[in-house]
Amino acid sequence: SLVGQAMTHEAVAESIPALQAASEFVIREKILTSSLDGNEHSKPVEMEQHLKYMTLDVAWRQILGLELKTDTEIKEFHDNVAVWLSVLQSSATFFYALMPMVLLRKTRVYRAKEYLSRKIMDKINILEERGSS
Repeated sequence: SLVGQAMTHEAVAESIPALQAASEFVIREKILTSSLDGNEHSKPVEMEQHLKYMTLDVAWRQILGLELKTDTEIKEFHDNVAVWLSVLQSSATFFYALMPMVLLRKTRVYRAKEYLSRKIMDKINILEERGSS
């Protein structure tokens, strides 16, 4: 399976430098900068967002095997996952299921799902072209 291939010892070993760099980025650019106020005094850091960021990083790098190169691409992925998860976790899911397709296609939720589906299908197509299954 594709996920099985992503989690082999060799695949995990190859991804460690990228995952380490991403973790260091989060610590340096997000956690450390948000823990200091203008007077260089420490303040509490809300970790939930930072941990979600790192979890999504593992998801797109290791599990899905996506090749997001720029900060803009990474942010777009994170934003679309957040939109899609928000509807899955809400009672609005039923509302979207009843909407006519013409209206549904205009929603942020639909566009987020399409974006994520397209990214995953593109990766599957690349793997199939290479002969990986």
